[in-house]
Amino acid sequence: MNIIEERLKRINFYLTPFAAIVIIFAVLISNAEAWIATIGFGLVFFSIFFNMFAVTNDERKSRIIIPLRVVVNMLINIILVYVFIPYWLPIWLLFVLSSLGVAFYSNFLKTFVMSFFLAVVLIVIFYLRVVPNLVSPITKLIEVGQIVNYSLFIIIVPCLVNKIIKS
Repeated sequence: MNIIEERLKRINFYLTPFAAIVIIFAVLISNAEAWIATIGFGLVFFSIFFNMFAVTNDERKSRIIIPLRVVVNMLINIILVYVFIPYWLPIWLLFVLSSLGVAFYSNFLKTFVMSFFLAVVLIVIFYLRVVPNLVSPITKLIEVGQIVNYSLFIIIVPCLVNKIIKS
């Protein structure tokens, strides 16, 4: 088993189940509407199967598989965060998982760019989906402060993991 395949299997073993748990809780606990829950279940099942089967030990194929996994998982996570954030705030953790996935087999710059992009996406989604529903200015300030902290976490932790792995 080569190093790339081993990393992909580790990512599948740790990150995919955690992502599934976050989404399942979002579906079951959040009181989201039925169509939103259906989207959540459909995407989590697709994601699990896609990530389990998109593993290869062929180095040439891995040049295609790895970026494909990153893009597919990022798009799925953006959709899930957009749909579920008004119902289940911990859904933002999916962005950390996407960034951590990149941190495992990419360089620092790519990890930083992906993490920064997802942090900005989180702020935009929060502004579009959550802020309009907040009534009190104090509540808005508290929630915005939390989202900024979550965004910093999305950037800092994957960059740290990347540096640890690459050193």
